[in-house]
Amino acid sequence: MRAAVVRQPGATPVLEQFTDPQPGPGVSAGTLVAAALNPLDVTFVSDQFPLRRLQPPCIAGYEAVVQLADGTRWYVTAPPSPYGTLAELVPVSDSDRFPVPAGLDPALAAALGVAGLVGWLALDYRAHLQPGETVLVLGAGGSAGQLAMQSAHVLGAGLVVGAARGKGLSQAADLGADAVVDLADEQAVEAGLAAAAPGGYDVIVDGG
Repeated sequence: MRAAVVRQPGATPVLEQFTDPQPGPGVSAGTLVAAALNPLDVTFVSDQFPLRRLQPPCIAGYEAVVQLADGTRWYVTAPPSPYGTLAELVPVSDSDRFPVPAGLDPALAAALGVAGLVGWLALDYRAHLQPGETVLVLGAGGSAGQLAMQSAHVLGAGLVVGAARGKGLSQAADLGADAVVDLADEQAVEAGLAAAAPGGYDVIVDGG
């Protein structure tokens, strides 16, 4: 099969042939439908991700949506070494996969994985966000920040403030922020944060 193969830490993955994953007890080989790329992938290829050490030669890619032979689609992360998600075939563990509904865009499902969990877990699992609380999202212009703002609304936040720079300001305003603060103007940041939420902040999430 064709795959994005990493030959040494920090090197750019190269498209080349790689051994197909072999199905076994509790593991199937699925066809790649959509793979996401985010900073975590760069960290892994550079061998800077402590929970998943690089063992070249191996395949790059951390998360994807894969289709099995029966037509079902699944969201998967961290396939067993030396496999990754940037390949025509991806091993899928029966115990470590999440179903993707038939009507959901697989590219959207792949993109919502790591980026979506960053915001949701920070707000729900770590901060235990309560309805009506005020949330500040730093780095609100990025994908993780945008999803954090939308997650805050789903969880019942009373006020969501997005802090960003440049084009991120308009993106934050369009995708969930009730108020925005420009981080590029360092002298005005403190006043901007105070004006956006006079009562202060209950939860602060770094979405950068």
